[in-house]
Amino acid sequence: MLGIWALGERALGQLIGPGTATLLVSPGSFSLAGQSVTFKGALANAVFAVDGANSGFSGGTYNQSLLRSGLTPGSLAATIAGSATNSLWAITPAGEPGTSHGTTNYSVVLNVTAGNANVFGSVQFIRTDSIGVFQAQSAVTAEQALTAGTVTFSLGSVGLGTWGATDRLLVVVFLRNSVGSSQNVTIGLGSLTSSNVTYGGAAYALNGQAVTFKFGEVAAPGVYALTGNAASFLGALTAAQGAFALTGFGVTEAFYFNAAGGSYALTGFAALYSHDFNRDSVGSSISGGNFSRKRWRDMLDEEERERAAAARKIADARLRRRAEARHRRRAEAEARRAARAHRKRKGDALADAMAAAHHGAAARGLAALRDVARAAGAQARHGQVAAQSALEQDDEDVIALLMGMARQ
Repeated sequence: MLGIWALGERALGQLIGPGTATLLVSPGSFSLAGQSVTFKGALANAVFAVDGANSGFSGGTYNQSLLRSGLTPGSLAATIAGSATNSLWAITPAGEPGTSHGTTNYSVVLNVTAGNANVFGSVQFIRTDSIGVFQAQSAVTAEQALTAGTVTFSLGSVGLGTWGATDRLLVVVFLRNSVGSSQNVTIGLGSLTSSNVTYGGAAYALNGQAVTFKFGEVAAPGVYALTGNAASFLGALTAAQGAFALTGFGVTEAFYFNAAGGSYALTGFAALYSHDFNRDSVGSSISGGNFSRKRWRDMLDEEERERAAAARKIADARLRRRAEARHRRRAEAEARRAARAHRKRKGDALADAMAAAHHGAAARGLAALRDVARAAGAQARHGQVAAQSALEQDDEDVIALLMGMARQ
C-alpha cells in the first residue's frame, strides 16, 4: 500500500480536494526515478617530499629539492658543532605551487631515523622568485627535540603574498645543537611517506540541505478505488435579495446647541471645603471602640515629650558645637602662646650667647692691654738702668782723667 496525492473526479462528478488516498498494487519490482545525486569527497592536500639528491641550490648547510615525483631515496646524516645551528634548505621547482596558491596551512614531517635529544628542530616557510630571492616569509615554528620517529611541525593560516608564475616554495629546517659538544642526527629522505611537506586545508565535511529521494510507481491503466477519509463538502447559504433590517443596541446621537451670548449660572453639587483640625496630633475627638480619654491624653503627652526631646537634641547639638568651637579656639590660643614662648626663649638664649661672646672678647682685650703695659714698663725700667750705668761710667772716666792730669 502506497500513499499518493489524490486529485481526480468521482463518479458523481464532485471535485475532490487534496487529501491522502491509498493505492492498492500487486507485489512486484519497482524502479526508483528522479534526479541523479553527485557526491564530492574531501579535498586532498598537496604533498612534496624532501628528495634525497642535492638540489644544486645554495644557501643552507644542506640543500635538497621538494618534488612530487621522480624521487631519489636517501638520507641526511647531519653533524652539528657544539652550540651551533645548521640548516636544511628544501625548495620546489620554479612554478610550484603555482599562482592559485594563497593563504593556507603548512605542515612538515621529518622521518628521524637516528635521533638525538640534544638536537632541536624548527621550520620556516618562504616564498622566493625563480632564482631564490626571498619575497615573503612566515614565522618560525616552535622547537622540538629530534628524537627517533616522525616529528611534525605545523603553521596555520600562513599568507606569503601573491604567488607569481615562476615563484618557488622554500622550506628551511633549522637544526640546533643545544650542548657544547658535536652532535649527530640522521633524517630519511626521498619518499612521500618519509620526510615531506604538506600544504592545504584539512578534509571538508559535506553540509547543506538534506537530499530527498522521490519514488516513482509504474502502474498499468485501470480502475482504482479511492479509500481514506471521507470528503466533507462546504455548503453555501442562499438568501433572497431584498431589504435587511439592522438590529442591536440603539444609537444615541450627541447634539450641539448654539447658545446666545449672556450670563450663565453654574449648577450642580455644592463644593465643600475640607477643614484640618489639630493636624499635628492624632485627632481632635474620640469616638467608638475602646479608645479612652486617658489613652488619648497619654498619646498627646507622648507627642509632647517627643517634641521636647527633639528640641533638647537640637539644643544639645548647638551647645556641643559651641563647646567644640571654644575648645578649638582655646587650643589655637595655647598653641600661639607656646610658639611665642618658644621664640622668646630662643631669642633670650641667642642674646645670652652674644653677651657671653662680647664679655669674653672684652676680657681678652683687657688682658692684652695689661700685657702691653707691663712690657712697656719693663722696657722703660731697662732703659733707665742702662742710662744710669752709662752716666756712672762717664763719671768714672772724668775722675780718672782729672787724676791723670794732677799727676803730671
